[in-house]
Order: sequence, then C-alpha cells, then structure tokens
Amino acid sequence: MNNLAEMSLDAGVPEGFQGCHLIKLNGYVFEGHLTSEIIKRFLAEKPRDTIGLSIPGMPSGVPGMEGPKEGPIKVYAVKKDGTTSIYATQ
Repeated sequence: MNNLAEMSLDAGVPEGFQGCHLIKLNGYVFEGHLTSEIIKRFLAEKPRDTIGLSIPGMPSGVPGMEGPKEGPIKVYAVKKDGTTSIYATQ
C-alpha cells in the first residue's frame, strides 16, 4: 500500500511509532511485528485509555523479519491522548 503512513496517522498512531504492518481488530490498532501472544493479552485486558500497540520500524529478529535480534524489542502502548508508554518487551 502506498498510504500506510497516512492510514496509521488516521488510526491515531503518532509519527515515530509506525511500523510496516497495520491491523485493526476489536476497535484497536496494532502496528508492526507484534506476536499473537501480546495481542491476545492486550485484547483480554481491554484498556480503555489505549488505542493499540506498536513496534515502530522494522527491527531485525522479530517474527517475520530476518536477522539477529539485538536485545529485547519494546512494544509501545499508544494512548488516546497521543502519548506512548512501554507495554511489554518481546
């Protein structure tokens, strides 16, 4: 898709927190190479102040990306007010 960055911004994902994949599920947005376990945990928690999760960019070593994993990968929660915080590591 040529407009992934625009779609991410429209979904509420701030610049700098966009990944290479975008999923909309159950009213939330999931950006980047997230594991299914982290998505399932998040959906079970149903946080009201959060629009979704993001792994920014295309870090090597995450599921679906070749290359060595260079330490823990930070998964960010994207809040409705536009702020972010670390939700988990994978």
